[in-house]
Parts: sequence; C-alpha cells; structure tokens
Amino acid sequence: AIVSAWPGWFGCSATNSSAEMPGGLCTADGEEAGDCSCLAGNVDGGTVWAFDTSDLDMQNFGIPLLVLLYVDFLGTMGFLYAAADCSGLIDPTTGTFEGCYAAFWADAIGTFFGAILGTSSVTTYGESMAGVYEGGRTGLTALWIALFNFLSMFFAPLFGSIPTLSTGPALIMVGVFMAEGLGTIDWHDYMQAIPSVVTVLLMPATYKIEVGILAGLMTLAMIKILTLRIVFNLPRGYESMPPLIQRFLKRQSLNAYERGIIAAAEGK
Repeated sequence: AIVSAWPGWFGCSATNSSAEMPGGLCTADGEEAGDCSCLAGNVDGGTVWAFDTSDLDMQNFGIPLLVLLYVDFLGTMGFLYAAADCSGLIDPTTGTFEGCYAAFWADAIGTFFGAILGTSSVTTYGESMAGVYEGGRTGLTALWIALFNFLSMFFAPLFGSIPTLSTGPALIMVGVFMAEGLGTIDWHDYMQAIPSVVTVLLMPATYKIEVGILAGLMTLAMIKILTLRIVFNLPRGYESMPPLIQRFLKRQSLNAYERGIIAAAEGK
C-alpha cells in the first residue's frame, strides 16, 4: 500500500491539457469529466505529512483516533491469535505466543508510516492465513507476499478487469482455516459457548472483526455478572462469598481455572 501510493507522495495534478472541475474531476479539451492523471489523490504539496492541525478537537480528532485505535488493535489481535493458533504456537499456560510483542510492534510501525505517507492502514490481513496454513512460520512468507504485491502493481489494469466476486473461493478457504480454532471451545460451558457464537455470527454479518470481538466481550462480561462467576476474577472473591453463593457457583459448569480456585479455597 505504501509503494502503490507513490504518485501522490509529493503532489500531482492533471496533464497540461486537462483542467480540474468541481468535485475533483478533470476534463480534457472539452470532453466529459473523468479521472485526473493523479492516481493517489491531488493533494496540494503531496500526501506525505499532509496533516491539517488548524482545527483539532475531541469531536473531529480525539473520538476518530480512539475508534481507529480500537478497530486496528482488535482486528490485528484477532488475526494474529488465529494465525498463531493455526500454527500451534499458542502456549496453553499463558494463552499467548512467542514473539507476539514483536508482531504487534511491526503492525503499529506499519500503520504509523502508512499514515505519514497518506495511504490506507498498513496492517495485518486475514488473507495471509493461506500462507500460514501451507506451513509459513517466519517472515519469509510475508516477504514473498510483499514481492508479489509489488509485481502486481504493473498488472493493475489486468487485475482490475477481474470481478471481485472471483476472490470469494479463496476467502471461503481462509474462513475455513480460521474456523479450526472453534474445535477447542468447550461447548458444554455456556461461558465459552455463548460469547463464541455471538462473535462468530457478528463478524461476517457486520463485515468487521472488531464488532464481533466487542460483542463477544460484552456478552462474556454480562454472563459473568449475571451468574456471579465474576467473583473468580476478583482477589479472594470466592472465599468472601457466603455459603449459599458458593453452593450456587459450584453447581454450575465451571472451567478448570474456576474449579482450581474452589479446590484451593476448600483446601483440597
């Protein structure tokens, strides 16, 4: 994305025979309005460091910044952990994987420089799951993808003539690869099953990973509160509960972590 936007980095305009018309369109020698020769946007001075800081406030800067931060972070987190789970790299004791901080740093740096150069967000994409499923475990897979993305710029007119619908089968297979992690969910534990179903259904319905993750987290929090299982996440929460509440908690379908807390509290 950074390379493909290079025509607009330092500013560009229509050809000498073209004149810019209202709405950003151009006309040449009296012809109907069409696209300018500038492929990346006709921004005065170029798109590099094209920031307007004259009128920044919470409404037009703070709120969009928080929204974009949330969208990019959750989208990246969802894909990285799905790819790590598909690769078998998740540590069952910590729930994370080796090199996760470096992966998040790489995504953050790419997003930062993409914004400076005036391109769309340079971030992780689910399509890379195909390379992971074929055995890719290092950055070499990403370098090959970057090479082919660079070469594809020169074939953009040819690729642009291909209907977008033709990419459907590949994306379906990506979804199949990512859905393999659903097999590790304990479907007998409603604490895991209900938020998982909400998350899985809302992702394709809204076409946004972050919406599904947020809905799943909110559903999980609501269930924890309504079933009082939130006490297992509080310091000495279970021990401080009266016997009636403890009996209510023990009669539920608990996970291994919660059963361990009960066993430790009862001295077993």
